[in-house]
Amino acid sequence: MVNEYIYFNRTTYQAFQWVSKVLLLLSATLLYFSYAYAQDSITTSVSAAYYYDSNLFRLSDDEAKQQPEDAGTSDVIRRIGGSLKARIPLSRQLLNVNAAFQNVKFNRFDYLDYTGGNAEVSWDWRVGKHWNGDVGMDYLRTQPNYGELQIVERDIRTKSGVRFNLHYDPSPSIRARATLKWSDGEHSADQLKVLNRQVRRVESEIRYLSSARSYLGIRFTFSDISYPERLFIEGSFIDNGFNDSSISLTLRTRPTRKTTLEGWVGYTLRSYSNLSSKNYDGYTGRLKHIWSVSHKVQVVSTVWGDFDPVDDGYSNQIVKTGLNLIPTWSMTEKIALQGLASYEIRDYSNFNANTASSREDAKYTIGGSLNYAMYRSLRFGIALRSEKRNSSTEKWSYKYDYAMMSMTVTI
Repeated sequence: MVNEYIYFNRTTYQAFQWVSKVLLLLSATLLYFSYAYAQDSITTSVSAAYYYDSNLFRLSDDEAKQQPEDAGTSDVIRRIGGSLKARIPLSRQLLNVNAAFQNVKFNRFDYLDYTGGNAEVSWDWRVGKHWNGDVGMDYLRTQPNYGELQIVERDIRTKSGVRFNLHYDPSPSIRARATLKWSDGEHSADQLKVLNRQVRRVESEIRYLSSARSYLGIRFTFSDISYPERLFIEGSFIDNGFNDSSISLTLRTRPTRKTTLEGWVGYTLRSYSNLSSKNYDGYTGRLKHIWSVSHKVQVVSTVWGDFDPVDDGYSNQIVKTGLNLIPTWSMTEKIALQGLASYEIRDYSNFNANTASSREDAKYTIGGSLNYAMYRSLRFGIALRSEKRNSSTEKWSYKYDYAMMSMTVTI
C-alpha cells in the first residue's frame, strides 16, 4: 500500500508538467486550423488528462496477491485528445460532423497503450411541415471496462453503426417516430472474439404532448443480436444469438414547478435461437427524478430495473436493480461541484451454462468532481471515485480507487 502511494505521488508533479506542454502544443496546432477554417458553426478543442487507478483490471484481493511483486495492480494513465464539431446548415437541412481522437499511454502496463476515438456524421432532414428525421453513421474505437472481464490482456473494441430516424408530427400534441439501427462490434483479444456481435434494431414510439415539457407515450422495440463466433459447449459449437421484443410506457411530467419525472416502464421478452435454457422475460424500467432546489443546486435521483446479456458468452442474464443520487452545486458562474452515490444489485441468472451455478453481486460507488471554467475557452476538472463490489463468487469481488485531473481548451 505504501509503495502504491509513493508510486502515485512520484508521478503527480510530472503529470502537471506533461499536461501543460501537451496543451500548449495542441492548442497552437488547432488554433492555426481554426483560424484557417473559422466559422460560427465549427468548434474545436484539445484536452489532456492524467488518471490514477488503484486496480486497473478489477482483480479480487486473492488474484491481486498472485500477481508478481513488481507488477502491482495500479497504474497512472496519460491521455491527450482533440475534437471537432461542425453544424453546417444547408437550406432547411443540417449536416452534423463530430469527431474526436485520444492517445492513451499507461505508465506501468504499457502494452495497453492505444490510440482511439469516435466519429459521427449525420444529416438532419426536413420535408414539408410534418416530416423530419436524420440519417447517420458512427464509429468508435476504445478499450473495455475490465470489471466484467477481469483479464490481464490488451483488448481493443471497435463499433460501427448506421441509423435512420423518421419523425412524423401530425399536430402540435402528437409525435410519432420510427428508428432503424445496424451496428457491428468486435474485440481484438483472441479469447474475447466469441463476444463479437451484430445488432439490428427496430423501434417505434407515439407520444402525446400535454405541454412543451410533458408527454406520455408507448414504445415498441425489436432487436436481433447475432454472434458470428460460435460458443463451444459440451463438445458442440452453439449459436448464441437471441431476439429481444419489448413494449414500454414512456413519460415526462412536471409534478411541481421545481421537479421533473421522466423515464420508461415496460416488459421485455428475450428468446435464444439454440439455447432455450437462457430464454428470459420480465418487467424493466428506468425512472429519473430531477429536483431543482434553486438556480444553483440540482439533485438527480434514478432508479432502474433491467437485464443484459453477460460479457462472457456462456452465462444467461444480468438482472440489474439499483438507484443513484447525483447532486450538483453551481457555486459560481465558473465553479461547479458534483457528487455521486450509487448502489446496484446484479443477479446473474444461471451464471455459467456449463455448471448451472448462480451468482449475486452488490456494487457500491461513491465519488465527486469539480469543474472550473478558468476562462471562456479553458476548463479544468478533478474527479475522485471509489467503488466496491461484493460477490457471492469471491473471484468477482473487487475494490478500486480512481482519481483524474484534466484540462480542455476550446477554440
